[in-house]
Amino acid sequence: MRNSSESSNKNHLQRGQACFHCRRRKMKCDGAQPICGPCRRDNRPEDCEYTHGQRARAEMLEESITQVEKRIAELQSPRMRPVEDPNRVLLQAPYAGGPPVRTNWTAPPEPPMDMVEKLVDTFLLGASEFGFFLNFSRFRQRAVLHQATGSPHRPLPALLTVVYLWGLRLSKEPSLQAQEQVFLARALEQVASSLSAPHPDRVLHTLQAQILLAYYFYTSGRFLQGKYHTSAAASLALSTGLHVRAASAALGPARSAVEDGERVHAWWAVVVLDATWAVALEENPNLDLAAQVDTPWPLEMQLYEKGQFNPSLKTTNTIRNFIQGISTSDAGTSTPALLAKAAILWQHAYAHRNAPGPVKSALEARIAQFLTFLPLPTSFQGITPSMTRMLLVTHSMAHAAAIELNGNPGSARALLGIVAATASPPPGGAINPIMGTVWRKACRVLMDQMAPSRAYQAQDLELQTHLGRAIESMRRFAGAAASPLLEYQVARIEEAWQEILL
Repeated sequence: MRNSSESSNKNHLQRGQACFHCRRRKMKCDGAQPICGPCRRDNRPEDCEYTHGQRARAEMLEESITQVEKRIAELQSPRMRPVEDPNRVLLQAPYAGGPPVRTNWTAPPEPPMDMVEKLVDTFLLGASEFGFFLNFSRFRQRAVLHQATGSPHRPLPALLTVVYLWGLRLSKEPSLQAQEQVFLARALEQVASSLSAPHPDRVLHTLQAQILLAYYFYTSGRFLQGKYHTSAAASLALSTGLHVRAASAALGPARSAVEDGERVHAWWAVVVLDATWAVALEENPNLDLAAQVDTPWPLEMQLYEKGQFNPSLKTTNTIRNFIQGISTSDAGTSTPALLAKAAILWQHAYAHRNAPGPVKSALEARIAQFLTFLPLPTSFQGITPSMTRMLLVTHSMAHAAAIELNGNPGSARALLGIVAATASPPPGGAINPIMGTVWRKACRVLMDQMAPSRAYQAQDLELQTHLGRAIESMRRFAGAAASPLLEYQVARIEEAWQEILL
């Protein structure tokens, strides 16, 4: 009788009572809700999803990734594409049936100049959140020049197309967002051959395009494609010697202080992208941050414009000295430098979360020291909206590093306090898509303190208020960010929150 009962229970779970995470990993699920035993033991409560006969979100995301992979392969293999007129762009009307219609402004080689200006300006409002390291004013000036696409006086066509793609996404206008797939396909095709283009900035602009594509895919929840472009960006940065500021044959000597600054910013933009998403995806980074890195910390971009960068400055072991707390003349106090430092600490904390006690203690002290001296936006003169956003992300990542080591509830409270104190999303609504991962880690720590199985304590009401305000702010960010990933992550946070409140 017992064997019959066990068999019946097993079949019952397989028919829909086992969570998707357990079914996918072929694990025995006990069917406990809201979080089953295996997912609780693996500390993966956010992945415990009961489908009740429906398709799981993760399953649909994997199917979407497979479709995009196939499309990327088609774009990168000309033999697999049908022969057609390259000037013929046919689209299905997004809100009506009927035959495909021609959308003239999307036809190659690029949109009309009034649309170019609109898309570029929309993108630049939030560009700093997506690893844009080029000088904003110089890029815009060159992007809107009335010269043919491919002109050496304008940005690389592949980069322009990726910027248009982001402009469409951030416009939040359905009629524009409906054209994203056209520009995504074009961007992927152009980036695949951009290093062989006859353009003076093809290397640096290709690197910028790869970074923007990585963030675009991560924002969309397409992790496999994001990883591909992250790896491409890391490989290109290393091969051109950005980590040692070498003037390789691919780059040549910098033609101005601004261009020198762009190269410094480029390296650290790759570091931030690679380090943070390695943590989010629980994988090893492409870059070895323990290796030799001699690139100085970046300055604020306007200082390069004013000629306040010394190109002869020699720095060594930039990352190693920072991790070990060694004081150097290159203090790295700009907002992009602080962001890079927070990303490095977070990745370092993740890599050493199971290290021996003394190692963890030393790293914990280093993170605490960094947080102590991390400035608030009010301490900067002439701070811009992008700098303010960058500091918000920096503070959040630094607290995430402390949480990564030991689930520090104090850092979780501080992190969510920062979110709650941000009354409204920044101009343009853009926010680094990594923030959803950061928020979920902090919420998980505090929600565990309020688990139903724990005896009620007086502080629960205070925690409930604290979490509630933070989640309201997250909801506003998600609604303004045009990020499917952020919307999904905030929705999961809200689901877990509702379970606590029931």
